[in-house]
Amino acid sequence: GFVAMSLTRTSQLQPVTVELDPPLTGAQEKGAIQLEMKLYYSSLDAKRFVIETRNARLEVDSLTTRASRTVNEWFSGPESKESFSPFPSGLSGLDVQKPLVFARKDTVFVSVPKVWRSIQLGSNGELLLYCGLANSLLDLKDVKSVQFLEAGKRVETIGGHLSTLQPFTLKECRGG
Repeated sequence: GFVAMSLTRTSQLQPVTVELDPPLTGAQEKGAIQLEMKLYYSSLDAKRFVIETRNARLEVDSLTTRASRTVNEWFSGPESKESFSPFPSGLSGLDVQKPLVFARKDTVFVSVPKVWRSIQLGSNGELLLYCGLANSLLDLKDVKSVQFLEAGKRVETIGGHLSTLQPFTLKECRGG
């Protein structure tokens, strides 16, 4: 059907790195485990990814805590003026929950609320949103794939353009 759009066109999205040294907040200073996150946001022309590096400290080192922290950090939005979050700011109100994140073996599961179905992004916007999140998670140690779920269930598509039946890997999201 209309969802069979292949993810291979992402090879056009070449990442550009923006080095930022964000100040550590009180929450980040506690904890023994140092986590470096590379967060993938959209370039201003929406043609490539801009990578921001951030650091945090975690109390517990597990794939789920690293992945959850990375997703939460991604949702805080880019600090660079060279990029923007493909997640529409109109939805970042209190009524829209962030996704639930958990890991099994080398796969991170990102379960998004049903309201995400109503985000109208178009195919390129969806690509930047889902691959931006997936790339940020795929840069974590031990993560091989990212599976998007809707309210805990595997679905054919969430936004109508990208297939979410199969997990996202570096191959789909970076053409690698």
